[in-house]
Amino acid sequence: MTGSRRVRGAVAAAALGAIALVAAACAPPPVAVTRTYTYSVAVDGPVWTNVDEFRANAARVFNDHRSWHAAGIGFQEVAEGGDFTLVLANPGEIPKYDPVCSEHYSCQVGRYVIINDIRYVVGSPNWPGPADWYRVMVLNHELGHWLGLGHQFCSGPGEWAPVMQQQSIDMQGCQINPWPHGWEIGMVRR
Repeated sequence: MTGSRRVRGAVAAAALGAIALVAAACAPPPVAVTRTYTYSVAVDGPVWTNVDEFRANAARVFNDHRSWHAAGIGFQEVAEGGDFTLVLANPGEIPKYDPVCSEHYSCQVGRYVIINDIRYVVGSPNWPGPADWYRVMVLNHELGHWLGLGHQFCSGPGEWAPVMQQQSIDMQGCQINPWPHGWEIGMVRR
């Protein structure tokens, strides 16, 4: 690795570290669960992702105090059925859920929270951050749709993107953000 690549890599790592510190500092305190939704996990078509790791990551994200859990919502996986089904899908299977769904992105239709396996593995070409943060964002984004939220937009260049912004498609000048803002949390709080 050349010296300039090392410097660029160190600068990028420092910037992501700063983003993580700011996100952690802005995280809401844990709240009591006032309602719980159950979900099952399904796989549609051949996938690259380790399904057990996907299942564990989803449970971690869904019940993290920075997620929709901050609205007093708990999420519990069940063997089958439940309030919604979290689907890890081969991209070719996604359009069958609804004509509005694309093989290029994740989607939510009715009881189905559908995560595009290839995007889950590598992220989106329009997402300028690490794939593990993308995984958190896409789980929060699609679950936000199931909770009744529509898309939001960047409030200004350099601002933290709302999790309900279509960050997979266009950052609109915002910075990446895998977690819901407090005002987004407020939209699902009862």
